[in-house]
Amino acid sequence: MDKYLLCSGQLHLKSIGEKFNIALIPATTMHDIIHKVKKDTIVGIILDDPLPSSLELNAVLTQLHHNSSTPLKIAVCSQQFRDPTFYQKLTEEMKITWVLPAPLDETTTQALCHSLFSHVDEAKEGEYRPSPALLDRFNKSIFEKLQRISGLVDCIHQNPKIPNLNELKNEVHKIAGSAAPYGYQTAGTLCRQLEHYLHHYVEENSLPGTDTLFAVLDRFYTNLILAFQHIQTKEMDRMDRMD
Repeated sequence: MDKYLLCSGQLHLKSIGEKFNIALIPATTMHDIIHKVKKDTIVGIILDDPLPSSLELNAVLTQLHHNSSTPLKIAVCSQQFRDPTFYQKLTEEMKITWVLPAPLDETTTQALCHSLFSHVDEAKEGEYRPSPALLDRFNKSIFEKLQRISGLVDCIHQNPKIPNLNELKNEVHKIAGSAAPYGYQTAGTLCRQLEHYLHHYVEENSLPGTDTLFAVLDRFYTNLILAFQHIQTKEMDRMDRMD
């Protein structure tokens, strides 16, 4: 059974790991994490809010990687989850494996545990397979894509007008057509579903209720960030029921 440290006050989440044959072992402090990584064979860590400062977190991660004989998978859960700059800092600079919303709920924990045993989507035989250089370029562009989507979603929150919906529709259209060949089928599907949803209102030149619209866009953006990390929640399977 793989052992992951659960640095969170939500110890009831341990039972979810057991369903996937994963041991979620409580760790209450950064010192406790380092001690347990030294003592036992730990393959990953789940850090929940409140997080230490960036400087402290960086120092701890450096120490953890030094103490571990195998590369650690690390999930960071934070209320800053939706901030593209925060996402980029953790994934690119600190090499965090997953950035998740906080507080860590049961649905996301279950999706995370499931993803630990999931393989990255691969192109089927005969389909386009990008070169490593192109794949690397696409992966490095994910932050910019999320930044544009986040800005457009915020713009619609502030000014829910048809031209803004149309701009977001055009932006997700680009991802819908390009994500799948690079191994991000779920991200492509989410964007295609949102594109169809927005297309209806743009063509009719009418707006849905703002509460419904804002909820759809917020849920979409959260799921898109998870999808770019190969984490798929059950909620994503229901994205086609957005009306």
